[in-house]
Amino acid sequence: MSTQLSTPISREAVEKQSRANGEPEWLTALRAEAAALSETLELPKPEKTRIDRWNLGAIGAYKPAEAIASPDALPDDVRTLVPSGTSANLLIQRNSGVVYSHLADELKAKGVIFTDLETAAREHGELVQAHLFTAIAKDEDKLAAIHAAVWNGGVFIYVPKNVEVDIPLQALLFQDDAEAAFAPHILIVADTHSSVTYVDHVVSAQSGRTAPAVHSGAVEVIVKAGAKVRFATVHHMANNVVDVSTRRAVVHNDAGIEWIVGDLH
Repeated sequence: MSTQLSTPISREAVEKQSRANGEPEWLTALRAEAAALSETLELPKPEKTRIDRWNLGAIGAYKPAEAIASPDALPDDVRTLVPSGTSANLLIQRNSGVVYSHLADELKAKGVIFTDLETAAREHGELVQAHLFTAIAKDEDKLAAIHAAVWNGGVFIYVPKNVEVDIPLQALLFQDDAEAAFAPHILIVADTHSSVTYVDHVVSAQSGRTAPAVHSGAVEVIVKAGAKVRFATVHHMANNVVDVSTRRAVVHNDAGIEWIVGDLH
């Protein structure tokens, strides 16, 4: 007999939040369907791990933060995580929303897209819809469905055919409000014979933290024929944060992906 997680979301709530964020109807419908699925799907069953004992219900509420003009405006404990002098080709998410995003003009001129996934769903809807939840199905288990319903902020990268991005695209994703939903979804699409390196740092505040929280993260990388992607990430979460992260790639003919993953405690 399996243990069921009491789903901390509702179809009505995710539909309301999606419409408040001005998301396209196809995304509102996807979130609503995922919320409904989360009521009936079971938890995944990884080997030698009793995740039914984890506090998976501390999803939090949607709390976007105010935009900042530069990384210099970040709190002291996270500003040091941004490489000195770096402001271009950088995206920063704080709690439930992205507060800073910048892409160099020369990459924009080549057709590269680097923005938060919420914005991409509005401005590049066809491209996002064609690839979102194709590597990770929203109905594969309860946690996947919850994430599909509540993901926020996130990262979207698109590299056009034959374009090589020589400078890493970087992101800092952090939570400093334990009651805020922190569920970034990263979607990278490398078109045929393109290449890109993506690096991120996912952190939660360490000091003064009392409430438990869940980081519900997902990464989908679509590597089309002949393309190359390098994905590097470091997670540093507080002791009372449950880090639920799913990473998956769809790799086409003669393409390749390199994963570099670090977890700190």
